[in-house]
Amino acid sequence: MKHAFTAAAFAALALAGALVFWPEDAAPAAAGKAASAKVPAGSAVPAKTASPRDPLPSAADPVRREQAAADIQGAVLTYQPAGVSVIRPYLLDPDPAIRREARDGMVQLGEADAVPWLRDAASKLEDPAEIAALREAADLLALPAWSDSEEAREAIEEIRRNR
Repeated sequence: MKHAFTAAAFAALALAGALVFWPEDAAPAAAGKAASAKVPAGSAVPAKTASPRDPLPSAADPVRREQAAADIQGAVLTYQPAGVSVIRPYLLDPDPAIRREARDGMVQLGEADAVPWLRDAASKLEDPAEIAALREAADLLALPAWSDSEEAREAIEEIRRNR
């Protein structure tokens, strides 16, 4: 189900930081506080398989961040419920900036199907601010869409009568 957001609602969310992709080193409240995720094996986005001589990619790898951002925004721009499954693995990524991008993508996508995944991710993290942000995003998506309200039905009926 799509959620109808007004420009004022988006502005309020942007001011709250819910729709802004902050680089980890520029995050206002979380600067210097890296969240450690209790990520079950195999649930995060898989990294490149490393040989014994290759170092594992850093959680703050800019190439990984760019790829994750592209995947998430691509899913958002589909405006389809299937976008939730594309974004979902990034909610438990080891990089907090990618997790933040995934949360914001779920909000932008506006699918109520994301609610249980946001709540599940919140239960697996330790950073109280990140947990609160995931729960807030889930609560926002759990709200009924205005277009499904009685007020909307009445407004549509009035428009049809006045044609």
